[in-house]
Amino acid sequence: MLIDAHVHSFPPGCLPAAMHQATARSWAHQTWPPRDEGLVRDKIESGFTDPDGSMLISDLDAAGIDAAMVMALDHGVAFRQEAPMGIGELLEHYARLRERWAPRLSVFANIDPRRPGAGRLLADALDEMGYCGAKIYPNGYFVYDDRCRALMRICQDRNVPVLVHTAMSRYPIQGYYADPAFLADTQNLFPDLVIILGHAGSPVWLDHALITASGKPNTYLEMSHWTRMSYSDADGLVRVLERARDAVGAHRLLFGSDHTPGPRYSGSRSRLPEMISFMRELPGRSAFTVAEVDLMLGGNAARILEFASAGPARMRP
Repeated sequence: MLIDAHVHSFPPGCLPAAMHQATARSWAHQTWPPRDEGLVRDKIESGFTDPDGSMLISDLDAAGIDAAMVMALDHGVAFRQEAPMGIGELLEHYARLRERWAPRLSVFANIDPRRPGAGRLLADALDEMGYCGAKIYPNGYFVYDDRCRALMRICQDRNVPVLVHTAMSRYPIQGYYADPAFLADTQNLFPDLVIILGHAGSPVWLDHALITASGKPNTYLEMSHWTRMSYSDADGLVRVLERARDAVGAHRLLFGSDHTPGPRYSGSRSRLPEMISFMRELPGRSAFTVAEVDLMLGGNAARILEFASAGPARMRP
């Protein structure tokens, strides 16, 4: 079974206007003279929205991907402005998305730990709405914040995994909060919690991600962002994957794409087929075995999701 461990599907109105404005400012100034920020802003959301998940499913089909782990996003607190779609409506949307496409899509709830009632919202998402785990996105807070640890305790108590964003993202995200090294104390506080290092420290913290994950059997490396190198620097990606395997073992590596469906990225513009072709060809161009690639492409994710529903007794590090 081929599983993409990190994808998105964004409905209209799920992100704050302030985030779009900041993104437009950044994009407009990538050329000289700068483009009109207003014209750029008006095109942003329309390019990446997938109202009912159908574009995501079509892109998965085209790449031969059987299932995917969908990451919701809650950026209202970080940008000091709620999205048009409030947090309650957003949680309901992803619950419907999962139900519509079950069993192909599993959904991770993202709730900013600084949000009032964050613990209750996460518990309801896990207990009542069919979510299979949580995503932590440090953007203005660190993972060692007590409020963040409270959410992780909820996940450990329910035997569900947590994916933590560990990429150095560019403006308007405050990327420096996401250094995977900040997770060391959390790993010790929650020894039974399955922690997935989303993006495995890309692009500047690979060493931090490898050190943080090594020696901790419940910590996994999810390789999205790095996998984009499959169509820009294939040899470089081979080296990254080999280093990751040597540090933690192929049984703790997850293929992820960070694919965002929408008119700008779906259909003929999707890079998913190239990523999957690269992974399938990996044994022929590296020291990876077919069995190791199969683990990365789905075996490990399937084991984690089984653990999420069945408890730690089913987990095999």
